[in-house]
This record gives sequence, structure tokens and C-alpha cells, in this order.
Amino acid sequence: MEACIMDGNTKRCGVRLLQGSKGNLATATSIGGMVNKMVGKIGDTPIIGSGTYANNLCAVSATGKGEAIIRHTVARDVAAVMEFKGLSLKEASGCVIEECVPRGNVGLIVVSASSEVTMPFNTTGMFRACATEDGYSHIGIWTSFKKPIPLMAASIRGMLRMFQNEWDGLMQSNFASEQQHHTARQELSHALYQVIALEAMLAISDI
Repeated sequence: MEACIMDGNTKRCGVRLLQGSKGNLATATSIGGMVNKMVGKIGDTPIIGSGTYANNLCAVSATGKGEAIIRHTVARDVAAVMEFKGLSLKEASGCVIEECVPRGNVGLIVVSASSEVTMPFNTTGMFRACATEDGYSHIGIWTSFKKPIPLMAASIRGMLRMFQNEWDGLMQSNFASEQQHHTARQELSHALYQVIALEAMLAISDI
């Protein structure tokens, strides 16, 4: 699995995630660092809990601005939210990305003990790819948006009400179109009568 955020960084994160026989996870993160970084700068990758972390719930690798990742112990926070709040892998990762770290700073690759994979980020985009042993693969750059399901569609009664509202709106739109068509025909007929009357008056004046 690999990822690279886009907001002013060329920082690349290569990840290998393994699951042991006892269900524990392990992660190894390799990173190239940011362009024009200071010599001797310590990044987040070698700091356990910041750029890399794994336990029996999830394995996390981070990419982005190291200072923000270190300051907010991003990788450990994902595991902590799963453990103490009981959130799912995707919910915990989203919580840390959106609520704990300022926007434009971090992207994550996270895998659960049940082989779930999520790659959230709060930057403009993140070059990312993953592949699993069961044949699943994913490649992406931008955020994938899914059209939300209306709340009314959560029940049969709500769906019927939604369809009724859509039908009513369609009928009202059709009625308005018919009215506009009728008005246009009347105006056109009136204009034609005026032209015919004008031509008749001109013909009489010529005589």
C-alpha cells in the first residue's frame, strides 16, 4: 500500500501490513520525506504512535506534515478511539482526521484485524493504492463522494412520501409548462392578427 498527500508535499508513504497467528497486526512505514527539508530533521515515521502504530485492533501509517502528525500522535489516536469509543475503523479514522488534526496536514492508511482498509485524508487529495490477498485493489487521488440517501427513504412510509412529493412536483412542473405554452400561443396569435390587420390597412391605403 502506498500514499502521498498533495498539499505542498512530495512525501511518500510505503506501507506493509502483516497479521500474526495470534491476530496481532504489524506495520512498517518507509518514507522519503518532504522536499527541501532541513538536514537532520526528525520525521514522524520513526516515532511510534505518531507516524506508525499497530496493536490487535488496527495498524496505522501516516503521511503528511510531520510536525502536525507528531503533535497530535495521529496513529495512536486512531487505535485509541477504536478501543475506548468503540467506533469502527472508518469512523475512528475519520474522527481523528477531521477533528484532531488541522486540515491540509495528514493522510492515513489504516487496516483492521478483520482486513478492512481505509485511507482517509484531510488534504486536497492523496495519491493512494492498496491491494489485498483476496484480490481487492483500490487506486485513487481525490475524495470519492457518494450521494447521500434521503432520511425519508429509511422506511417504506418515508419512501412512499418521497415518491408522492416527487410526483406532485412533476405534475406542478407539467402544469406550469402547459400554462406557459398556452400563454405563448395566445401571444403569437395576437401578434399574427396584428400583422394581418396592418397588411390590410396598407393595402387599403395603396388603393
